[in-house]
Amino acid sequence: VPDEADQAPVQQQAPRDPIDEGELKAVLGDELAARLVQAAETSDDAVWIAAHPDAYAVDGAAVQYKLLKLAATEPEALPFVRTFPDAYPAESALGTDDPASGQVPRLYQWDARWGSTVYSSTAFALTGCCPTSLAMVYQGLTGKGDLSPYDMGRRASEGGYETQFDGTDATFLVSEAASLGLSCKEVAADAASVRAALEGGAVLICNVGPGDFTDNGHFFVVTGIDDAGNLTVNDPYSAERSNRSWNVDAVLGQTKALWAYRLA
Repeated sequence: VPDEADQAPVQQQAPRDPIDEGELKAVLGDELAARLVQAAETSDDAVWIAAHPDAYAVDGAAVQYKLLKLAATEPEALPFVRTFPDAYPAESALGTDDPASGQVPRLYQWDARWGSTVYSSTAFALTGCCPTSLAMVYQGLTGKGDLSPYDMGRRASEGGYETQFDGTDATFLVSEAASLGLSCKEVAADAASVRAALEGGAVLICNVGPGDFTDNGHFFVVTGIDDAGNLTVNDPYSAERSNRSWNVDAVLGQTKALWAYRLA
């Protein structure tokens, strides 16, 4: 009989809080609730989030829905959403390092360094797409990381461009360019103009309405054109959308406005 001391200890799994799928469906609907439950099969963060939907209701039902939807649809955002109830509202934010030379960095509005600060009446993670997009463009063109998405949000707020519950007034993107050492020119939303701007070295910010990118309105960065003629994007809300390329006409069909940026 082997000595008990020679036997490997039995791994004790920490008890998991139960997930009430009916409660999740009431908040998210069937499809998104199922995605969050599926994520919980491989992610402890998703388990906690799915088991504690009420922890995300501090700013009301609409914000609760958006935070839980973020967890259900963006695997990279799970750690942020898990810590959100304890972190929000954050009083300060961390900065960014200088980006890799010649690259537009991929920054997300739900980054833990700033996502739990307050912007446009709720979490920057949900409302900060415009300042995050401008921060990516600024850092990519200047090579400097001194202005983070949070810093851009502060500039928008101080300039009167932060709105209540509706993100950022788009005029911020034009008005702020010169102070950042950038030129900004509106681009016609047609394929030839977009290709010409990108091939000429510009980086674009696109404002879209409801469709593939948003249910309401959204800003993201167009970084270039790939070998197949599709657009490459840095979407500040979505790693999933940033990791794929996009048909030019499909994007332009949802576009409300486009701006091209270069070093001034």
